[in-house]
Formats: sequence, structure tokens, C-alpha cells
Amino acid sequence: MAAAPVDPNALRALWRAGGDRPLAVAVSGGGDSLALLALLRQASPHQSLFALIVDHAVQNGSAAVAASAALRAQSLGAQPVIRRLSWAGEAATDQASARRGRYRALAEAAKDVGAVVIAVAHTEDDQAETTLIKYGRTGLWGQAGMRAWSPCPVWPEGQGLVLARPLLTLGRARLRAWARAQGLVWHEDQANANPAFARARARAILQADPGLSARLAAHGARAAAAAARRNAAALAWAAATARFDDRQGAVLLAGLPQNAIELRGFAALVGAAAGRPAAAGPHGAARLVAALKAGARAQTLGGAIVRRNRDGFMIGRDPGALLGRSGVPPQAPQALLPGVPGIVDRRLWLQTHADGYEAAVTPSAQWALRRNGRWISLDAAKDVSARWLTAAHALHVLGPSDPFADCDAFKGVQLALGSLS
Repeated sequence: MAAAPVDPNALRALWRAGGDRPLAVAVSGGGDSLALLALLRQASPHQSLFALIVDHAVQNGSAAVAASAALRAQSLGAQPVIRRLSWAGEAATDQASARRGRYRALAEAAKDVGAVVIAVAHTEDDQAETTLIKYGRTGLWGQAGMRAWSPCPVWPEGQGLVLARPLLTLGRARLRAWARAQGLVWHEDQANANPAFARARARAILQADPGLSARLAAHGARAAAAAARRNAAALAWAAATARFDDRQGAVLLAGLPQNAIELRGFAALVGAAAGRPAAAGPHGAARLVAALKAGARAQTLGGAIVRRNRDGFMIGRDPGALLGRSGVPPQAPQALLPGVPGIVDRRLWLQTHADGYEAAVTPSAQWALRRNGRWISLDAAKDVSARWLTAAHALHVLGPSDPFADCDAFKGVQLALGSLS
């Protein structure tokens, strides 16, 4: 039997990172993900392993491909879980939409099976392709490649989940040579060679120059490490500068950012206050800060508003994004089912133990509860639990994701910003 191309101890560490909970693996049915599944099962034959399979429901025959992947995963000793995406109405099925849908489905499936770590089979070649695609962007944020550990890139579905990439330093050719030696058979997705897609074009360029592939992968890894260090510094600034208002999920700031790293922390807080999946865009955040420094009383950005107050600044939800304005519909009420947790506006976690409640926006642009036509403030309903996720969201975007990192330096930050649990 051919020797495993990855240290089995490093693979077993994925279970330890999740506190010995089940490990989830994103499985497409292709050679890389099935090889990762086989490597994990060989490294730890008895620990719980789930294969999460997403049927994107875009190509003809996708359900059959998913079913075949499930059978192959089962033969490798993993429990398969299939999730099929639904494209209701006029929902776009482009690559970006498919990626968001895929990670939402993976996150929900991982939580259903009790996993907090999702292993994905990105290789050194994927790292090089990612870096080439992003190379035209300026700065380390744009050029950063993938990290061995990173937060699940969807919100709020990805809250508390970590992506692990144990194959980032392993080339695809070596991985697949090992897979063939194991007798693995896999599905080849024809979209991987379709030049209409940027990744397929990047793959074709790199296949013609293996040396370029290795150099780009190394550059992407270095840029990712640098970006992670800057995220940590941005998180420290946020923890020192921000306080969180538990009444409406607002952020109170003692001062404005003074440099690019602090601006990154500010952008994460703005994105969290707005309920955006990620940080606010850096250029928009920079323009907003410049306007406030020039004397503006308030500025809006991406669903958030930043206002001056007596002690500094407050970042909150833009009233127009809640009540509606031209081109933006008002936030619809959301019914609450007893015993079923729900997240409203991507910012507010709610759970009720009684019938008849709904969350709705008041005429003064505040979230509150409504029951039998009567308004009830969030802190006045004794049979409803409410928790704002603003701090948790900022920590999700900026926080250290390596479960083996020395977290002592972040204890104060975590206490200040809250927990991901």
C-alpha cells in the first residue's frame, strides 16, 4: 500500500480541534475530496466521520452525481449527508451564488451532525489558482490565499464553524497518484475545464508552467499569513476601542481608526452592525471615516449608520434599511416558533417558549416583539430569550481561527467581544 502523502498525526488533529466531536468533510465526488476522505479514515479508523455532499441542482444529472458520491463515501467508512440547493424564483446560479449556497448547506449540515470543523480538500494547486485569480487586486488583503484554518465564510449560518484545509501544501498530482494507488474512482466535473470560469482559465495557465504554480502558491500562503496577523491587530484595536450595546446591537466607539489596520477593524464592526456577511468594503469605510473626520454628523454605509455621540461614535443599523426606502423594501416581520431558535436581520438571535410572538421593526426603526397586536420590548418578554450577535460576528470575521494557536493574547479580546458559542 502506498504511503500516505500527509502526516496521519496532522489529520487526527482535526478531530482534536473540534473537541473530539464528529468531523465533517466537504465531498464533491471528485478525486481530491474522496482522497481526503480516504486519508482521514485511514488516519483514524474509529472516530466519527461525515461526508457532506452538496447537490447544486444546476447541471443535468447532479442528483445522480451526489448519490454516487454518497455511495463512494460510505464505502470509505464515512456517513454521507446530501443537501440539495433550491433556486427559488429568480435566484442567480452563477459561481458566487453557488459558492454561498454551498457553504450555507455545508454549515447547516455540519451543525446537524454535531461538527464544528469542516475539512475541505483544497490543495497547493487550488492555492495557486486562487492567488492567480486575485493577483490583480491591490494589497495583502486582496492577494491573500487560503489559510489552513479559517472561519466558515457565511453568516450567520457559519457562526462557530471552522474550515480546515489539511492539503494546502500537497500538489494535486501527488494526491491523485496516491488515490489511484488506493483504487479510488471519482467523478470528473466538466465545469473544471470550462474557460467561461475564471478558475478553469487559471488552471490552464498554471498547468503550462508548474514553476509558476509553486511560486504563486507560496506567495498566496505568505500573504494569507500576513493578512491573518493584521486581522489579529485589527481585532485588538476593536476590543480596545469598542463597547457593545445589548439593547439594539449597536457598537459604541471611543474613536475613529487612524491607519489601515485599524480601518480593517472598523470595517468589521460596521459590517457586523449592518448584518452583512463580511466586513464592509475598505474603500467605502475609508470614505466614511474621512467624512466623519471632516465634521459630518452621520454617515451610512451598506446598511449601517455611524453617528457622532457624546462619548465618540455609535455604529448602528441604518433606519432606512429597516423601514425601507427607494429600492430597499422594509424588513418583514418574522414569526417565532416555540422552542425553535431563529436569527433576525442576521444580527439578533431569538427563542421563545410561547405561541404567538413575532419579531418586527417598530416605527422608530427598532427591533421589538409583537404579540396579539401589542408591542413588547426585547428585554420585557419573560418567555423570550434574545441575544445580539454583533460582537460574535466581529470576532468571527477577525478572530484567530487556528485552534492550536496560543490564545492567551486573545483572552481579553474574547472577553470584550463576546463568544462564538
